[in-house]
Parts: sequence; C-alpha cells; structure tokens
Amino acid sequence: MGYPYGQPGYGYPPPVYGYPQQQPGGGSAITAAVFALIVGLIGAVGVIIGLVGVVSAKNEVNNHHSFGPSAPEVPDFLFGLVALGGVAAFLWLLGAILLFRRSSAGRVILIIMSSLSLVGLAISAATSNPAAFVVGIVPLTILILASLSSTGRWIAAGRAAHPPQYPYPPAPVYGQPPQYPHY
Repeated sequence: MGYPYGQPGYGYPPPVYGYPQQQPGGGSAITAAVFALIVGLIGAVGVIIGLVGVVSAKNEVNNHHSFGPSAPEVPDFLFGLVALGGVAAFLWLLGAILLFRRSSAGRVILIIMSSLSLVGLAISAATSNPAAFVVGIVPLTILILASLSSTGRWIAAGRAAHPPQYPYPPAPVYGQPPQYPHY
C-alpha cells in the first residue's frame, strides 16, 4: 500500500530493470549518405566539365571568322542543362550532409533525388539507352537505404541524445533561491 522508505523522489526516474537499450548503429544511413556524397561530387565535376565545354564551344563559334562553312551554333539551352545539373549535384550534396547531421530533411531530399533519378533513367532506358539500368543501381541503393526504418531510428536517436542547452542553470525546485558559497 505504501512505500517502505517513503515516496520516491520526483526528480528521479523509476528504476529500469533488464538489459539497456542499444543505440541504433546508423550503418544504412551512413552508407546512403556516403553514396549520395559520391554521386554529388561526381555530379559537381560533371557540371564543371560541362560548363567548360559549353563555354569553350561558344567561344570557338564566336571567334570563327571565315567565309566558308562555319561551325554550328551552340544552343543557349545547354547553359540551362548545365545549371540543372548543378542544382541536382547541389541537392545530392545537401542531402548527404544533412543526413550525416541526422536530419530528416536530408533523408527526404535523398529519397526524392533517388526517385527522380530512377524515373529519368527508366525514361532514358526506354527511349534510347538500355544500359542506363546499370547506372540505376546507385540511386536504387540510396533509395532503399534512405527509406529503411533503421535510418529513421538513427535520425531520431541522434535528436533525442542531445537535450537542449541553456545558458543558465535550471531554476531551483519550488522557487527556492540558489545557495551560493559564502566566501
């Protein structure tokens, strides 16, 4: 009916019996983030190479001053395609960094980018290049790893492990003034 040694203290959690809960390892999340980081870096290098190629082709056409047959014009939409590739590379890198920081936004970005990549690869494979399915292994792997529930548990465990830090000590219980040592 009562407690043999009085009521338990309000500030103390109840005793926990059994084995302690193991923290999620994060293997699937870290692997997805590493793959996305590699894809983003390869995309960034591809954007730089594409930008250099488009600019040099544009300069070659502008500097060509002959009266004979000239080089074909470089369409301006190629700059837009390079910019689109830059946005995609940035989103891959952002998703990887946010997932490393245990953010749900990084997980969502990687799931969306992987899905868009798989749709684009399926369209490419259906229209012109059947070998595009081989390239689709990496986005498919990222999609699966980022979608796993263990990735979500790893993100949630990272958020719960760090309580908010206050710039001052917590308020004393029952409004009692703090006891400072008298020097």
